[in-house]
Amino acid sequence: MHHIICDAISGLHFIDHLLSYCQKIMAGEQISEVATMKTFPSFEELLSHSSLSNNNVEKAPGNFHQAIQPPLITEFFESQTSLSELHTYFLTRSLSQEMTVNLKNRCRQEGTTVHGALCAAMLFAAAKIAHVDTPVNLSCASSVSLRKYCEPQVPDDYLACVSDAMSYTHTLEKNTSFWDLARETKSKIIDAINSKTFVNSAEEQSEDVPDFTQNEQFREIMQRLMGRYASVFIANPGQLKIAGKYDVVKIKELYLPIGFHLAGPCFGLKVVTLHEQMFFTFSYVEPLISKKTSEIFADSVIDIIHQACLPQSFDLSEINKTEKENVDLLKA
Repeated sequence: MHHIICDAISGLHFIDHLLSYCQKIMAGEQISEVATMKTFPSFEELLSHSSLSNNNVEKAPGNFHQAIQPPLITEFFESQTSLSELHTYFLTRSLSQEMTVNLKNRCRQEGTTVHGALCAAMLFAAAKIAHVDTPVNLSCASSVSLRKYCEPQVPDDYLACVSDAMSYTHTLEKNTSFWDLARETKSKIIDAINSKTFVNSAEEQSEDVPDFTQNEQFREIMQRLMGRYASVFIANPGQLKIAGKYDVVKIKELYLPIGFHLAGPCFGLKVVTLHEQMFFTFSYVEPLISKKTSEIFADSVIDIIHQACLPQSFDLSEINKTEKENVDLLKA
């Protein structure tokens, strides 16, 4: 299913509904007439009618050209080509139930969120393969739902893409603490949500973005950065909540891919939790980043999460020796 008609939140509800129909078909039950979804106004109207658009809410600083030029984007590129030749590929990884529970518990102890820890793990992994020495500036984007900010409010089970991404730059030193970074990412996201600075109407955003086909400056920027707007991106819709009880059809694993070939981050991650187990889908774009690099990156994220859950403190310089050898081999 294309991301343009479905975001992570409504996608999880779609899977739940799909399971219910599969259960009925396999059980020989009659499927009643499917209810038609309510028709909402356009996305632009939903946000422009929101009270947030009329109460002097501070807007996010900068224009679109500034927003798509975070530092250290091209340092990840291994090859470049025309935008039309970019292709998205996926890698899957998972945490065991035990490690998922350990991560949740450690996040509570450290005063942060699982999402904050995922951001920190992605940033640590990116810092280790960036072709620069520390300190390194990396941008981290997080998906945020705009459903409750619309007027009328869009329910979670309404199949649509009603989300946006907020991005912040973080400076990583050799002694940057994993859990300090996790708390920092959490704090920046919460501050933005509380201040509503990330809520800009789609109409205003579209005014900032020039016509790709008509604006030479915009084409040059996109070509130079190969469409990359962030070092890493994390979408974490959370726990898949199964409304029905399915005896015949059961999901053992669940991976939610998302394409970034035209515009997106250098490294993308979409996470979903099912049966107290986290499933990771990493996205990368060839030929900008090779499969070999992406596999090292994905494995590094998982290793960093495991290492961060150990009792002792953990900083960027303490990533295990095997991982460093992999990175050195890659750079060589």
